[in-house]
Amino acid sequence: ELPWGPTQSPGPAEAAAVPQSLGQATGGEGADAKVASAFGDPEPLIPSPTLTFDGINASSPSAGLPPDPTGAAGPNHYMQATNRTVAVYNKTGGTVLGPTSSSSIWSGMGGVCSTSNSGDPIVLYDRAADRFFYSEIAFNRDGVGAPVAPFYTCMAVSATSNPAGAWNRYSFVSPTGHLMDYPKYGRWSDGYYMTAWLFDSDGNSGGMLAAAFDRNAMIA
Repeated sequence: ELPWGPTQSPGPAEAAAVPQSLGQATGGEGADAKVASAFGDPEPLIPSPTLTFDGINASSPSAGLPPDPTGAAGPNHYMQATNRTVAVYNKTGGTVLGPTSSSSIWSGMGGVCSTSNSGDPIVLYDRAADRFFYSEIAFNRDGVGAPVAPFYTCMAVSATSNPAGAWNRYSFVSPTGHLMDYPKYGRWSDGYYMTAWLFDSDGNSGGMLAAAFDRNAMIA
């Protein structure tokens, strides 16, 4: 907590007073006391968790190493994913779905998303729409296990607020022919925004990709 409190913005004089106080605390046994006086007592500001429970085990089923864990909480559910595995829990830690293969989200859709289980999962909760968002990459492999083009990003938006239920499912092919590796997402009112590293089948870098996806259409 800063000297002017957690919500009040500092005026020019108050803002200047903080570095001046810190500037005086330059060594000697009283330095720590002066810093503590400037910023308040170093008490924890985050409360202890009300509940902890085990998530996906790294070996169930074939979560992959490193597991790249990701998860998001909605009002009634917590959805977690690791490489190749997803699970849904309620807010008391009970298992609602899984752990199961992440490709099961695209089961029956056809295409590489429903079979590849390639990892790099991302789980988000879209608060404004009360929906969950899930993404992973997908590709086939050659005889020695190396990834081969075409490369896909598989995305899904839950049809309701329940991530253990139905999903609206999508498959996007790489516009550059590169693997869209390690994707990260942001949400805005008009879209889901993605950044990703680009690699070819030989592992050569193709730079970075930024892409926007029609959020309203994907929700609908």
